[in-house]
Amino acid sequence: MANSHRTTRTLENSSEPLDTTDQLIARRRGWTSKIFNDLVEKYGFFSRRRLQVSAIEPPEVIDRSTWKSGFNLLEYALLPLLSQMMESLCQKLEPTDLRGDERSQKLEIILELQVKLDTTLYQITKFDNVLRRGRSGARAPIDDDRSDDNHLKDLKRFRADALSEKIQILIRDTCLMFRWSCCLVKELEFSTEDRLHNYKSQIDQSTAIVTQSVKHIIKWVTSNEFIIVQENWQININYMNKVLVKLTSRINLGGAEGAEDDDDDDNVYYSDYDHNYEYVSEDEDGPEMKDLSGAALQFARTAIPIIKLSRLFFNRLAMIKEKEFALGPYTEMSSKQLIKLKTSARDIRRCVARLYGIMIQADRRIPGNTIKNLRKALDHLIQIFDSVILLLINYVIPLMIPPPQDDPHTSSQSDILKNWLVTWNYLFLSATRESITAANVFANTIL
Repeated sequence: MANSHRTTRTLENSSEPLDTTDQLIARRRGWTSKIFNDLVEKYGFFSRRRLQVSAIEPPEVIDRSTWKSGFNLLEYALLPLLSQMMESLCQKLEPTDLRGDERSQKLEIILELQVKLDTTLYQITKFDNVLRRGRSGARAPIDDDRSDDNHLKDLKRFRADALSEKIQILIRDTCLMFRWSCCLVKELEFSTEDRLHNYKSQIDQSTAIVTQSVKHIIKWVTSNEFIIVQENWQININYMNKVLVKLTSRINLGGAEGAEDDDDDDNVYYSDYDHNYEYVSEDEDGPEMKDLSGAALQFARTAIPIIKLSRLFFNRLAMIKEKEFALGPYTEMSSKQLIKLKTSARDIRRCVARLYGIMIQADRRIPGNTIKNLRKALDHLIQIFDSVILLLINYVIPLMIPPPQDDPHTSSQSDILKNWLVTWNYLFLSATRESITAANVFANTIL
């Protein structure tokens, strides 16, 4: 009934003739909502299109100076301006003010902001075209071969590709805010009791997301390469911690499943058929897990130090701050090496999931296969960590601030980190050897 009543309503006070002021306000309201909708369509929120450079515009020759000036324009002008205008727009989209005595002036300000936002978004998205054309190799100032761009500093594919993706996320979030704004302005036509949604709350949330996204992009443009490769490490560290808690709980309960197993995110196991080391929810595809035998429990305990050390490795590296680097924000790593470092935590997380699966299914597998799978998982872990340590020693540690010359007894952060890596590597290799020994003991017990 409420919807039916609402659809039969016209503008408020529709029974009375509109005077000139009311007509102007109604027109501005219509223009405002239409422009919001046009902005959403233009920047492809629903179709997820990317703004294309007009066919009548001649193609640009992208040289290094154009590329770098684009980065500077993005960092110092376009992104801060976008964030400022979005916050201003959010403040102006207050329903109470837009229905008050100064609503005409408020709508006029919003219309002016829309024009400025369109100009700014077009420039940002046009720069994204530069990034994407560089990615495809068309008139790009950088080599399409990711293994040979270590000398290009801020022009590396690693930074440009990720920046393009983040710009698209920013545009998407901005368009979402425009969508809620369009809905809010349209609802101004109805009386307070006829409104069905709190669009202002959604506008506030979207604005906060856009502001955070802008800060994220600026950080990506300006931060040291070693800092930005850590972007998704914490997610993977948290996952390793979940697996550790789950395995410890199983062991402490004598191998039985505990209450924690109700969490689908934790119900993972390694499948012999899953060659990509992905993990699957046991509720979907996995067999029901049984209580572990005493021998399997002893074997499973050896995975705990391996998982703890894996988690500790990335926690320690994540403690390194940007101020600890003496030189600029760029390393001598190529994009390929940077991507390897960036995805290393994810790769280790997958190995940890596989190791967990090997342990909890040891009673159900042929002992020889368990040992084979364990060796394969541990070899993969060692291989990943070795490659990361090599990158740290060759490209990251040399850039760290040396100790003060007037205090030769003070250890530098680079020396502290190198010594820590040596100790960590010894403990990790010892833990893997103990696990293999325990696997052999477990196999002999079963046989």
